[in-house]
Amino acid sequence: MFTARIIPGYPASILAVDDDPVLRAFADAELAVSGARVTTAPDGAAALERIANEDFDVVVLDLDMPNMNGFEFLQRLRAVDRTVSLPVVILTSREDADAAVKAFDAGATAYAMKPVNWERLRQRVREVHEARGRWAQSKR
Repeated sequence: MFTARIIPGYPASILAVDDDPVLRAFADAELAVSGARVTTAPDGAAALERIANEDFDVVVLDLDMPNMNGFEFLQRLRAVDRTVSLPVVILTSREDADAAVKAFDAGATAYAMKPVNWERLRQRVREVHEARGRWAQSKR
């Protein structure tokens, strides 16, 4: 019998955005722990459509994608009151420091590099989700 792995504080819903279908498939499997629902999108435009129709706890986002890249996605996401504080973990193969600075300036919450260390990425996802929860509680 399969028992779901439980990680305390792990988000219930994750949107993984990447133009690579293999990485999306891995994200769907590797991020779906503690009963998390993982939804995928191939680019920023498709991700914004999903966010308009569903609520997510965390977004995992590639920067370099066709149609709408990660930078433009972040700018549009942060322009909407409902998603202004939605945690976004960048997952990219870009090694240049300028990309990281630009991503954080656009509203990224955390930054991770490819190739993916899934255990570390799950930890980063949990950390940003918990931090958002603490922030929301402090505003009450």
